[in-house]
Formats: sequence, structure tokens, C-alpha cells
Amino acid sequence: MRYWSGAEVNYATDAHAAVIVTGAANTRVIVPGDIWRLESERDDGAKIWRLATSGKLVRTDRPEAASLADVLIAKLALMKPKGLHPAWQGTLEGEAKRLYPEITPEAVADVSTFIDFLKSEFGLEKKLWQSDPLVPFVDDFGPEMLAFVDGKPQVLPEVPPVYEAPETWRQTQWWVANHLVGPALIDEVPLKQKIIFKSLPAPVKTNDPKIEGLVYFHALRSSIAGDAWRMTPDAPLTRGLIELIMKSGLRPWRVRVA
Repeated sequence: MRYWSGAEVNYATDAHAAVIVTGAANTRVIVPGDIWRLESERDDGAKIWRLATSGKLVRTDRPEAASLADVLIAKLALMKPKGLHPAWQGTLEGEAKRLYPEITPEAVADVSTFIDFLKSEFGLEKKLWQSDPLVPFVDDFGPEMLAFVDGKPQVLPEVPPVYEAPETWRQTQWWVANHLVGPALIDEVPLKQKIIFKSLPAPVKTNDPKIEGLVYFHALRSSIAGDAWRMTPDAPLTRGLIELIMKSGLRPWRVRVA
């Protein structure tokens, strides 16, 4: 698993359960607590973390229960944010180059066009959330930041940079990280199944255009991070998502999929 900041997380889930975190050492923040103990650290910043006591380590899946978000929120509340999230402090369009510096200019232009579309179609504007409380937020806010230890959810020993962002941003990012499937780029997948939100909880309302626009913005950011992981600077995932929502007219947020 790769954090959006570039760090990679690997697991050993046998009798010697461990979490190995490598890369992007200057972006990683150690999580407070006594669940993990640092076993070793290499010169390149790679760290091997073991459970402080014996236990069974299991990776999370998607979708997970919404209660896992509460566990992550509680842990982030113990950590000092480094400042406002770059997209909240700067521009929404700037996320393309921030999340993937090598992305092509053509893909950046498509991202800007899509954000203009979200603004005109759904009213995506930062001023909508100026009255929201600012809360601890990470780009990867979702179930992959946790693992189960003896059946109990625990935050991983290192996380990406912690920022402050509006509370609604954090909630919508969880829905994207936990429930978004796609975009699928292969022709064999039917159009309406190329991008879906799977198993959204019943209380989640899907008829608010302001929330819908923000969800698609986070989905865009997720696709950019996915292209960075795949090292595809022409950004096929990102442009595929843009194509499906802006040009094909899909509105996956409005469709309940079990």
C-alpha cells in the first residue's frame, strides 16, 4: 500500500507480524501510542515496526465499518497539524502537481477543466465550508490507514502529514477512500459500472449537490495519487474519471450499489 505522500507500507502477518514503512521519510509522522514498537531502522529511513505485545495482525479491507473513522479521528486528534491543507490554503487546481509532480501539462489542463466543471455543475467553492470547524486531516484518510490487531482496529505506526481542513472535507474523503470503486479503464466493464460507490451506509444522503461536487473532487485527488503510484504521468486514471463524469455524464454518487 502506498500513501499519497509516496511512503509505502508492507505487511508481514505471520507469527512475526510486522509493518514495514519505506520511502518518503521526510513526510512520515510517527503515531503516538503503545501498540507498536520500533524494531529497526535503516539508513534510508525504512522502519520495521512490530506489535508491542503478541497478537494477530490483519489488514483492513474496503468497505469497512464507519466506526473505523472514529478510531482514526481520535488518534489524529493527538497529533499536531503542520498547518492548513494545501488545497484549502492554496488552490484546488494545485492538487495535480502537488500529488504528482511529474504529471504532464496536458493532464494538469484536464484537471483544471474538470474542477471548473465541478464549480459550475455542483457549486464547488471553498467558501461553502468556511464556517466548518477545522479538524486534523490527512490525504489518505480512509481504512487503509488502520489494521486489525486481535480484531480491534488500530492506526498504523506511521501516517502521512497531518493538516487542518474543514470537517466536511474529512467526512467526504472517508466515503471516497472506503467506498469508491474505479474508474475501470477496460472496455469489458459496462459504462455504468466503471465507477461506483459500493455499500454506502443508509444514513449517507446522496442528493446534496455541494457534497456531490466535493466527493468528486476527492475522487479526482485519489485518481491523481493512483497515477503517481503507477508512475503514469499521462494520468489515465485521472483522465478516465474525468471522462466518465464530465463527458459521459455518470453520477455515481447518486446510485446506491450494494
